[in-house]
Amino acid sequence: MESWEQSEDPELRGQLAAIVVGVEDLELLELLEQLEQLEPLEVAQDQDDGVWVSPSEPRGTP
Repeated sequence: MESWEQSEDPELRGQLAAIVVGVEDLELLELLEQLEQLEPLEVAQDQDDGVWVSPSEPRGTP
């Protein structure tokens, strides 16, 4: 059910301009995007030392 078309814009000539996918594929793509966004959060949580810093306090000061 997938289809695609190329752009008519001279600057984009030959590049993919649009694509049609089925609902199941769209849901899978959305899930993958959500998982991709979770990775940086998990890394930040792993690196968190638990120390809270005030937004008005410059970084690197106790």
